[in-house]
Amino acid sequence: MSEQSAGRVVRRSRPPSSREARSHPARAGDALLAVSRAVRSRLEPSEVARRATRGVVRALGADLGSAWRITAAGDRLVPIAGYHVPRDLDQSSVTSPVIADHPIVDTIVAGAGPVYAADSQRDPRFDYPLLRLIPHKSVLVQPLRVGRTFIGIFAIVWIRASHRFHSQELRLVKLVAQQTAAAVERAALFAEVRSLNERLERLVEKRTLALERADQVLRASRDEQRAFARHLEKIREAEQTRIAREIHDELGQALTGLKMDLWRMASVKPTVQAGGPDDILPAVDGIIHSVRRIATELRPSVLDDLGLTAALESQIRDFEKRTGIRPDLFCSGAEPNLDSERTTAIFRIFQEALTNVARHADATAVTVTLSVHRRSLLLEIRDNGRGMPASVRPYRRHLGLLGMQERAAAFGGRVTVRSKPGQGTTVRVRLPLARKF
Repeated sequence: MSEQSAGRVVRRSRPPSSREARSHPARAGDALLAVSRAVRSRLEPSEVARRATRGVVRALGADLGSAWRITAAGDRLVPIAGYHVPRDLDQSSVTSPVIADHPIVDTIVAGAGPVYAADSQRDPRFDYPLLRLIPHKSVLVQPLRVGRTFIGIFAIVWIRASHRFHSQELRLVKLVAQQTAAAVERAALFAEVRSLNERLERLVEKRTLALERADQVLRASRDEQRAFARHLEKIREAEQTRIAREIHDELGQALTGLKMDLWRMASVKPTVQAGGPDDILPAVDGIIHSVRRIATELRPSVLDDLGLTAALESQIRDFEKRTGIRPDLFCSGAEPNLDSERTTAIFRIFQEALTNVARHADATAVTVTLSVHRRSLLLEIRDNGRGMPASVRPYRRHLGLLGMQERAAAFGGRVTVRSKPGQGTTVRVRLPLARKF
């Protein structure tokens, strides 16, 4: 039998007899079974090719075999698997000569079927550098194709004795080659997808680490800003306390002394003239009242002397004087055992909440609830005012509400605001009793 391709004549051995065609049936079945299992698996391309090569070698009674795959450039073949191949040839660094200079492979690539020879030593087509290292007697080269695309070859070699090829063997090798090519190609795609997934996972992991570092830097920056804000707030409260005491002690005492002097003058020498002591005393009383109010606004002494609950009650009385609305205060639990900074934070948040009610709510009733739990303090201010329109939200855009939130956040607390038009507003403050580390 002969075949002409690409200007070359490829001679093949004669077809086998019927007696020869019945050889190795069990091995053929084993080969097909092995390849079938490899096709269904998700092994590496090299392992799929190795199992298929082993099955073909055993089925044909050959001595060794190898599977080769075409390079990405499409000009050479590289080994991907071998069975009983000498170590010096079973290396991934081994490459074939340029395909265009290889008569057999070039013929196969051009579209011909398998090339084989029962007496390969005397066949000039198999005078090949790599085959010179093996004392071969018979050789079979089967193409591996996916559709019409050439992807590689099977090279099966007989060393101990020559082999006469028959049609059933060639059909077997062709069938195995088809399944192997599909399995190798699929395995290569799986490997490529797995590689891409691993690369994507590494990129995601790298990106996640970068985001975590950025988040850590951002959190550290926020913590520093809040610590600085707490420090400034502490300094401001201390300064206000000092100013309030000086106003109350020095200016208040001076005005009180002035009032007493005027009262003595009026009692010793009564007068009805305009501008006399009797007319000045009410003005002095007004000044004394204003001084006390300013001192209280700077730093209410009741907050330091009697605690948070008394300070809230005092603030409620002032709110009633200004607005005519008497808020209802409900307290549950013991007196909050808070440090000075937390007590000040809760009181300032309460002040800001009542100021917002007086300015914006147009409410007729206000309810204040202070409850102390095991680990936290809860303060709730609820009014029945007109509520906040949707355009006012989100609340963090407004400095008053933002200041309330930052005061609470500085101690690990939280401020939530719920409001609907026509249904009033509820401000809820939750603050841990113990410092969060």
